[in-house]
Amino acid sequence: MSGPAIHEARTDKRPVFILIPGLGMNCSAYSDLAPFLSSHGHVVYYDFPGHGSRTQVEFKRNVDWGSLISDVISYLRNLNQPPYHVIGHGFGGTTALRLAKFIPEWIATLTILSPHASHGAKMGTEFVEIINQINTTQSLKPMWDMLAHVLVRNPTAPYLEHIKKMNASVNPHFYVKLLKLAYETSNPRDFAGVDRPTLFIQGEFDPLAVIHLSRLLVNQPKAKVWTCPNASNLVHMEQPEAVAREILKFVLGSEADRKFSDNLSTVNRYLIHNDDDVKKHIYVHCLNEFYVTVNHDTIRHGWERRHAQILMLYLALHRRASRDTLCEVIWPDEDPAKSRLRLRVSLHYLRALLGEHGDILHTTKDFVELRGHVVCDVADLLDRLKVLREMDSETRAISAKELVRQLPLRIMPSMYHPFAIRIQQMLEFEIEHLID
Repeated sequence: MSGPAIHEARTDKRPVFILIPGLGMNCSAYSDLAPFLSSHGHVVYYDFPGHGSRTQVEFKRNVDWGSLISDVISYLRNLNQPPYHVIGHGFGGTTALRLAKFIPEWIATLTILSPHASHGAKMGTEFVEIINQINTTQSLKPMWDMLAHVLVRNPTAPYLEHIKKMNASVNPHFYVKLLKLAYETSNPRDFAGVDRPTLFIQGEFDPLAVIHLSRLLVNQPKAKVWTCPNASNLVHMEQPEAVAREILKFVLGSEADRKFSDNLSTVNRYLIHNDDDVKKHIYVHCLNEFYVTVNHDTIRHGWERRHAQILMLYLALHRRASRDTLCEVIWPDEDPAKSRLRLRVSLHYLRALLGEHGDILHTTKDFVELRGHVVCDVADLLDRLKVLREMDSETRAISAKELVRQLPLRIMPSMYHPFAIRIQQMLEFEIEHLID
């Protein structure tokens, strides 16, 4: 397996599968899965910089999402055959999700194998110590010694040897940079707002599985989850035929093959409504029509009164604010005592508007906080613009034009408060600058 020679892989064969391995691995991880896919389409491999066939390739840019997405897009641009069916394992799956946000028209479907553990937990002290050992020894052996026996359910000698060889093909310095990027930037927003049909596959016995994956998928209606029996983390190595069967059914099948199962919907609702430790999922929509979704309930009307709209926008962007700050933002020219009284009225109205979900609004004498997993399309757009700024000029131009096609003709058309207008003008200026 030669790695990401995408520029040599032009073909008229359809569909086209893009395979992205996980951290510390290379495309040979797909050597057992690929034959089952290649009989139905064309398979193309991508290795991360510093991995596999690219171990010795110098990566001159900063290691951030802008440079990584730019790197993938440059390969896809050479292939020049969108749309693609992108399959990613672990960190490769996270990359695929972010790719779909930037160029959704290039993506037909996504398959995420064993979503990266950074979405379910913070990096513990044991991981920090292992990273220190990797930096000291310039070898991935400390990580391999810890993970190799849990990546597969039955760690036979051939499996362990394969994993060892993949680890040996990785630049340790670059691996550490990518691992830190994964843990420092993982966010439930990675899963929200992706409108491409997405299949998530997790191993039945995977100890690294994302904690309560279904919580992360509440705002992703075009997602399906399948649990692979008798497999751990490397589902594509342990059960390649079964995994390929599910992927092909999802890619080539009917719409019915791409819907949540009834069981998963039940699990989602049970987790959301019956587990006291589960935060509510809040999605604040501003770029087109203004409305708010909390879990499965959408509130569309009543936002134009009592400054509820601007209150919700500010809290969605900042999560927590002092009462004085909110008064200065909403009523900048008003007497402080009077504006604090108006804020009390507005908060009372906002809590009533949220109805049974009023508990997401937490207030004290001095502060107001929005509690839950908050996603806001304005914040998402700001994140995307930040990543675009980090891309090379050619890729940035392509991605910016794709972004403009996804946006409404007028951003935030129903918001007239000066705070919202400033955001609107800033976004429009930034987008125009990136295109030019």
